Amino acid sequence: MFANTKLKNLIDGLPNQDYEDNDFSLEPVEQLYTLNGDDYYCIRENFCFPHSRDFAMKLTGLDLTNYEWEGNEIFVSAQNIGRVIHEAIIIVMQLKSYLQITFPDIPFDIFLSADIENPDLPPSATIRFYKVREDYHIVTVEKMDDYFQPAGIFQLPESTRPDINII
Repeated sequence: MFANTKLKNLIDGLPNQDYEDNDFSLEPVEQLYTLNGDDYYCIRENFCFPHSRDFAMKLTGLDLTNYEWEGNEIFVSAQNIGRVIHEAIIIVMQLKSYLQITFPDIPFDIFLSADIENPDLPPSATIRFYKVREDYHIVTVEKMDDYFQPAGIFQLPESTRPDINII
């Protein structure tokens, strides 16, 4: 995962943890097609409802990428930021594994961001994913440190760039 400094500092501050298991059950990701035959992906039972499908059927290209970004969202909340990050990383790893096995030839970005700024709300994390189309990344690795929240991104297939901070 490429992580910005804020997320890397959060992870470095956590005790060594096992990221193998949690209570989260990942919903299957469904591959659907638009009227033009373009493929798009969504978490079943999350935003793949018939009315959403009707809307998506007319989209193409980067509009599908933005649609996936808005709809493929997994939310994690807990009273402790360490627990939030731990759970979020496990979910990201589960999603990464699922996408690699189920759609091995499709490039995806999996994005993780943590919200720890609001003292009136418990800490939370949001995980999003989308198919990379036209080499377009909603959040680029080069701009990760500019992102105002702790954030990280997996790019599938995985990048081997040595110039990027990888955790």
